[in-house]
Amino acid sequence: MLPDFSIGGGETRTFAIGDTRFAFRCELESTRPLRLPRSFEPFIVSEEPSDIEIRVSSVPRLGETQGSLVYDSKLHWRALRVGESTIFEFFHPPTALLYCQTRIDENFSQAEVLLSETAWSRLAPQDSEPRDWEIPYPLDQLLLVPALALRGAVLLHACGAVVSNRGLVFAGHSGDGKTTLAGLLASEGTPLLSDERIAIRKTERGFVAFGTPWPGEGNVVSNASSPLSGMFVLRKATHHALGGTSPSLAADLLARAIVPYYLPDVATRILGIFSELASEVPFRELHFARSSGITSLLREAA
Repeated sequence: MLPDFSIGGGETRTFAIGDTRFAFRCELESTRPLRLPRSFEPFIVSEEPSDIEIRVSSVPRLGETQGSLVYDSKLHWRALRVGESTIFEFFHPPTALLYCQTRIDENFSQAEVLLSETAWSRLAPQDSEPRDWEIPYPLDQLLLVPALALRGAVLLHACGAVVSNRGLVFAGHSGDGKTTLAGLLASEGTPLLSDERIAIRKTERGFVAFGTPWPGEGNVVSNASSPLSGMFVLRKATHHALGGTSPSLAADLLARAIVPYYLPDVATRILGIFSELASEVPFRELHFARSSGITSLLREAA
């Protein structure tokens, strides 16, 4: 994996993902910066303007939120509702320590991330220096996916490539071959947008595929974008073949999208985006094997 980079106390970094600007403001003590994955660095843009502001600070300790539970991951985080706000809470699984609490408004435009100083120090190994602050996984996606959706974009488990100057998106669950396909395309000199997450948004140019800062096993990260001309459901096979165009594949593609169903307004927006996609972008199956020649086949669909 790529090494992390840091945001110091009092600093702000703004990232453009899916044509949406997210500003992270670090209000932590300057001697212990906020670490973000290095994969975010290519997405840094000028600070103004921003669509979403995310302030990160610390408090001595956190108390559990008294609100309506809307989702429990059964692992280390849960989502609650308090008035018009959504609250994300993160716990350390072995100890059940509450170490992060995030409140975001109904429009997903203002977020406050609080980290517990007491819990953070207890989570550090004994006799070690206090470690840098971090955004817990998967808080970045929990914040950014709804913010993208409410601004017309959807995030998919997919690799993406640019073939004949047109964007193609290949959606798949874990194990369906996204990394393998990305490797085949790269070996043939095809530019990649991502090997794991692709954002799709409708713009004045029509639907556009965007690279994202969430790489897969191949660590493919690109801040590039390309007009979208086709979407594919991946199928492993013994030889390369393109399936026929079929709007009925929308359900398969939706199953590979990241949809926070516990947020009904966001889920409804994503369903609406897919409805438009089905009417404007060809949906196909891509049957592929571990062999050369995949790019030449895809030029037929670009």
